Amino acid sequence: MIKVGIETVIIPCFYLFALLDTQSKNIVTLIFLDGDFLNYDFDLHKESKYANFTEYNHGPYGEGSVRHRRMYTYPNPLNSKIGQFHMRQVVIAKKLNFERLKDINHIDTQIIRTDRYGNSFIYYLKDETKSQVVSENALITLEGIFDSCKVRKPKERTAAMPILLPLNPSYHV
Repeated sequence: MIKVGIETVIIPCFYLFALLDTQSKNIVTLIFLDGDFLNYDFDLHKESKYANFTEYNHGPYGEGSVRHRRMYTYPNPLNSKIGQFHMRQVVIAKKLNFERLKDINHIDTQIIRTDRYGNSFIYYLKDETKSQVVSENALITLEGIFDSCKVRKPKERTAAMPILLPLNPSYHV
């Protein structure tokens, strides 16, 4: 969202994900993705911005600062466990957006994202490298592609201190 005069305008956000080959020379997977696919809650986004703050006068001399920044992470569609995207060049956007454009060629997959409140949102996957036209009834349907993220458990964080071995006395000059 942005303000234009007194009007609030919603600007869609898209993300671009790219996976390089093992030599880091060629893109082997490219995903252009509607931001709502990962998080449609703009209020959550705004909340995170206001939660960040900085403390000053830190440390024994009072010259340091501590930045308190929340770090939000969401699933990465390039994850190797999601084979439906691997080695493809795709656009993933809301079904309604493709229908408005009257552009449903090269769409072979629909992805149903269901939020924690039971609301379902349908996204289409468009892959122009595929030449066939698929009817809506024959689309591949994917659901729960990020379900493994929902069962993650917090990890205990610990500070690590490196251990150096003493120098061998014969190495001293």
